[in-house]
Amino acid sequence: MNNLSFSHSHILQTLREEIGYSIEQLAKYLGTDSSTVQEWEDGTAKPTPAQSLVLSKLYGLDFPQFCDSLAVESFVPEDIQEEFSQEAWKNKLCRERRLL
Repeated sequence: MNNLSFSHSHILQTLREEIGYSIEQLAKYLGTDSSTVQEWEDGTAKPTPAQSLVLSKLYGLDFPQFCDSLAVESFVPEDIQEEFSQEAWKNKLCRERRLL
């Protein structure tokens, strides 16, 4: 397994902390488990392209730049991109924030 450099994995933790999410909250938001998020932050795993798309939107970052900075694959199938269109994303984010 390719390890991310410290700076790459550290960026994931910093971004998560900046929006005030715990590892458990972020995992729930992404539909994964906390050990997966912990592996990203430890640098032993990387988010999938679909997870990276959701993370970039959640953190308010440009998707390609987010992927480049973390050295993750940026290809996301068109149907997933459609799911996270601006309007759909705004609605999902509003619903999720009310739940947290």
